[in-house]
Amino acid sequence: MRRTSRGGTSPASSHGSRTPGSAGTVPPQTGFPTCWGYLSLAGLYAISQYNFLLFHCLAEAFSIVIAIAVFAIFWNTRRLLDNGVYLVIGFGCLFAALLDLI
Repeated sequence: MRRTSRGGTSPASSHGSRTPGSAGTVPPQTGFPTCWGYLSLAGLYAISQYNFLLFHCLAEAFSIVIAIAVFAIFWNTRRLLDNGVYLVIGFGCLFAALLDLI
C-alpha cells in the first residue's frame, strides 16, 4: 500500500495509470500550430529582408494587439482579483498600446 497526499492509502499499481479518454489526459496535438508559427517566422524574416519598414510596422501592430489583449484579460477578471495591481498593469499595457499607435 502507498500513502497518498490526503493521508489515506491506495494500491501502488493504480498510481499514475490512466485510461485513454479519462479526465486527466491531454488530447494529442497536431502539428498545425507549430507549422503555422514556423511559416509566420519565415514570412517575417523574408519581409524583413525585402522591406524593413513593413516588417517594423507589422511588429508594432503585433505588439499593440498583444498589449490590448493583456488589458482586456485584466479588465474582464477585475472582479475575481483581490487587489488592483493587475488592473494597474492592464492599464499600463493599454496606455503603452495607445502610445505605440501614435
